[in-house]
Amino acid sequence: MPNHYYSSLASGLDDGTNWTNAFETFTTALASKGATDVIWVDDDSDDVHIADLTLTFPDTPGLKMICVESDGRTTESPTAGRKTARKRGTGTGIQITIAGRAYVFGVSFETDGGGNNCDIVIGTVPGDHNLVFECCKFQLNGNGGGTDYSIGRAGNNSAVDMLFRFISCELTFGAAAQTIFIQNGRVEFNGLTLAGVAPTTIFTPNVGETLCLHVESSDLSGVSFTNLIDVSVENPGLARFLNCKLPAGINSTTGTIPGPGCIRTELFNCSDGNRNYEVYIQDWSGHCEDENVIVLNANDGDDDYSVKIVTTANASFEHPFKTPWFGQRQVDVGTSVDIEVEIQYANASAVQLKNNQVWLEVEVLSTTGFPVGGKVSSRVADFVTAATAYGLSSAVWEGSLADPVKQTISVSVIPRVKGWLHARLCVAEPEETIYLNNELTVT
Repeated sequence: MPNHYYSSLASGLDDGTNWTNAFETFTTALASKGATDVIWVDDDSDDVHIADLTLTFPDTPGLKMICVESDGRTTESPTAGRKTARKRGTGTGIQITIAGRAYVFGVSFETDGGGNNCDIVIGTVPGDHNLVFECCKFQLNGNGGGTDYSIGRAGNNSAVDMLFRFISCELTFGAAAQTIFIQNGRVEFNGLTLAGVAPTTIFTPNVGETLCLHVESSDLSGVSFTNLIDVSVENPGLARFLNCKLPAGINSTTGTIPGPGCIRTELFNCSDGNRNYEVYIQDWSGHCEDENVIVLNANDGDDDYSVKIVTTANASFEHPFKTPWFGQRQVDVGTSVDIEVEIQYANASAVQLKNNQVWLEVEVLSTTGFPVGGKVSSRVADFVTAATAYGLSSAVWEGSLADPVKQTISVSVIPRVKGWLHARLCVAEPEETIYLNNELTVT
C-alpha cells in the first residue's frame, strides 16, 4: 500500500514522497494514483483554486485520502486523524467536481465565489462512481443563482455502479434557494448535519432519474428549512429517513406526486420531539402518519397512538394506499388463528366500509420446513365479486371524531413455522380518512 503525502504548505520537490516533498495541490496528489494507494493529507492544508476544478479519483475502488495531524510535517508517520484540510474554489462561478472511486476522510470542500453556479458536484461526469466521505465538510458560501449540491450522474445509462456514502458529514448552504440535487445512483447519509442559511427544500430529485436516497441517524435541525424533499418530479424511487431529528414545523414533502410509480417517501422515528414511534409514509395514493389524540384504549398507562391514513383522489382497487408493515411474534403453529385490527372513521350516514374499499393483508410463514411466506387478505376475491361490509365494533376510542363508525377487520391464517406475523392495512377508498389501531389481536 504505497503512501503519498499532500500539503499545500510544502515547498520541496512536489513528488509526494514525504512531508517535506509533499504534493502541493490536490490535482498533483491525485495524478496517476492507483487503487491501493493512500494519500495522507496535512491537516493545515488550504488549497485555493480560482477556476473550475475536477478532482478525479481512480476507476477502481481502494484509494484512500485521509486528513491527519502531520506532527509538524517532520516525520512520515501520521498520528491522529483530523478534519481541517480544505479544498476551496474562489472566484465568480467556480465549481468543484469530484469523480471516481475513493474513501476520503476529514477534508473540507468549499466554493467561496460570487456569481451563479458555484456548485459542488459529486459523481456527475460520465463513468462509474463509488465515493465514501467520512467526517468531511461541504460548504456553499456563494448565494448566486443555480448554486447547489449535485450528487450522481444524470442520464448516464451506461454507468450502472454508483454509490455515494456520507458518514458524519456536514453540508452548509449559502442561500435559501440552494438544495441537494439527487440524480442517478444510491445516495446514503449517516450522521448528516446541516448548517448555514436555511434552504427552502433540502432534497430535490432530478427529473427522469431513479431516486434511491437513504438518510439515517442524522440531526437535520441545524437549519430551519421548510421542506424535506420535493416529490413533484416525474421519476420512480424511494426516499427513506430513519431515526432523524427534524426542525419543528417543517413539511416532510412538497409538491404533487405525478403518478403511481413515482417517489414514495418514508420517515420512521423522525421528529422534533421525544417520541420513538413517529411514522410518515406518502405516495401517489395517500399518506399516513402517527396520531396520538384519536386512539384506542387511551389512558391505560401506555404511550398510546394510532395511525391516521388519508387517501388522495387517486386511491383505487388497483392502487390502494398501503401502510407500513407492523408485526407480532407468533410461536403457535399448525392451528388456525384470527388476526384482528380496529379502525375508525367519520361518516354522517353511518355507512360501513366494505372489503373492496379497505382490507387487511397478513404475511405468515405458511410452508412447513421453509421460511416461505404466504399472504392472506380480507379483500374481496376480485374486482367483479360483490363486496361485503365489515361488522361494527364496540371498541372504545378516545378523542373527538364527528359521526364515528368503528369496525373490526380480521383474517384467519395457519402459521406453519415459528416467526413473525406481519400485517398492513390497504385503503382503496379515495379521499377517505381512517384511524387504525395497529396493534394486532391474535386469537
